[in-house]
Amino acid sequence: MTVETSTGTQRHKEQPIHEKCIGNANQGSSNMGKIMTRFLLIVWGLATVVSPTQAGIPEPPIFILGSLQTPGGLPISRGELRFDFTPAGGGATVSVDAFVGAFTRSVNFFAFVPLERPPLDDPSEALAFGTQENYTVTAYFNGELVNASANKDVKLLSQPFSPSRAELLGPFTIMVQPTGQQVSVSPAISFAYVPNGSQAEQLFEVYNVGTESFSGAARLAESMDFSLVSGGVPVDEVAIGLGPGETLQVAVRFTPSIRTALIEDTFEVRTQGGDEDRNVSGASILTGPSDPDLDGNGVIDEFDFYIMVLNWYRSTPNIPKPEADLNRDDIANHPDLVRMIRAYGQR
Repeated sequence: MTVETSTGTQRHKEQPIHEKCIGNANQGSSNMGKIMTRFLLIVWGLATVVSPTQAGIPEPPIFILGSLQTPGGLPISRGELRFDFTPAGGGATVSVDAFVGAFTRSVNFFAFVPLERPPLDDPSEALAFGTQENYTVTAYFNGELVNASANKDVKLLSQPFSPSRAELLGPFTIMVQPTGQQVSVSPAISFAYVPNGSQAEQLFEVYNVGTESFSGAARLAESMDFSLVSGGVPVDEVAIGLGPGETLQVAVRFTPSIRTALIEDTFEVRTQGGDEDRNVSGASILTGPSDPDLDGNGVIDEFDFYIMVLNWYRSTPNIPKPEADLNRDDIANHPDLVRMIRAYGQR
């Protein structure tokens, strides 16, 4: 929605609830919500039923998630991470590409591992379930083998793996060292509710996770209700100059000028070590009475519980989906889950 004001054009984008079930990680990450929705359909037994006489009967996939970090503990929000599953008894290797991005403060990668009952339709596309098959797992970051001995706590990379349906592996931390100039940026910021005429500040962090120094700048795409702050004063952009392992904090101030349920901007980082965009959002009003139907499908069901749990896990310090805050106290937590349970029981 676009609102004309005396000072210019304010953009206030209202998206359907189902398009934001995961929240913003990197700008333009709406595909992540679609992927999670597909995963949910499989987990809750709503996938297409396949005749037992056919090859490659699908099972709920394995879900891997965790944090990519440098040996110095800085989060890595970009790069290519791959897991290879090789049968211990020999056979085709199954390669799975992970999604890498700043999803939360503690999770910046996840992957879905396909699982099927034999006979497999294509042994290179899915792991075999129900055969007691063991797999050796190796990981690669930007094409380089991840050092398993440097990641001893990640049992997946050091012990034989036997798959189970709908298994959650993680969260765990994988340490790697990107080379050259490489930037990383903390997750999207949601201010949740800030009353019209008030203000609040939060911090983005820009990291040099590579082995060489770089320079650049950070700015906001629109700078209307949001502004960058340096020394307590709003500025158009913040200069970036980071050596290997260094971090820069950039303050963002939210000062809503009109009453609306959603105001957004984009935090843009442009450096020699790469470009990164992050969503910044806030609201100056809370929309009507709370509605436990978080996915907007007209019923209170298992999907709403799953979205609630995701937001509970991800709600500090930001709430990627404010609607999950059913009691409007600016955090998705136990009282909100109690309301969800009551609504589910009354359906």
